[in-house]
Amino acid sequence: MVRFDSPFNFGNAYQFSISDMTRYTTPSADMPANIWYYLFLPLRFMDRFPWLAGSPAPMPQWGYYEVMVGAIFTATPLTLMALALPLLRRLETHGMRPWLMSCLAVAAVLVVFDSRVGGLGWRYSADFGWLISLASIPGLLWLVNGREPSRSLAGANDAASGDGIARVTPWRWLMRWVVMLAVLWALGIAILSCFVQSRSDAMIDNNPTLWHQVQSWFTLL
Repeated sequence: MVRFDSPFNFGNAYQFSISDMTRYTTPSADMPANIWYYLFLPLRFMDRFPWLAGSPAPMPQWGYYEVMVGAIFTATPLTLMALALPLLRRLETHGMRPWLMSCLAVAAVLVVFDSRVGGLGWRYSADFGWLISLASIPGLLWLVNGREPSRSLAGANDAASGDGIARVTPWRWLMRWVVMLAVLWALGIAILSCFVQSRSDAMIDNNPTLWHQVQSWFTLL
């Protein structure tokens, strides 16, 4: 507000771009595609370093578009558990359900807002990504907890104790492996995305020495 005289002026209209951002709004025909890409843009892999590339995101009409590697649900699949939050009504959340549902609702509003005002930009995922991550925590803990008799979020801790380890079910072990693999997936995508080309801020343009040094580690692959 101090900078732009209004709490609703985010300064995006004053950035240097290829279009007049003071008058720009995303075409209505592009809105469904923008929202879909923010949430479910698929990853695109290739057969050479860094094995990850920018994913194409065609639009019905011309609109502001920034090359993205993927979306929040494809790059960090554990956040999909946020969509299960409304269904886990019987799960004890210690009074946090209204707050977590509010996080999910605000995230949905921000996805639409960013799509309309800013177009499709990788960095705008930071506006709503953390809210979706918070909303996914109960579902994630439910996955780790498995089919234990206790339905509380603290139930998963029972099996970690010395007298409870024998009660760990195969389902719980399976879900723990799934969660661990999903975490490693997200970590791998985050690391590889640092080396993706075809962006104005690509490492190969801003720090080519480091990019080629890391690439040399995999020349025999």
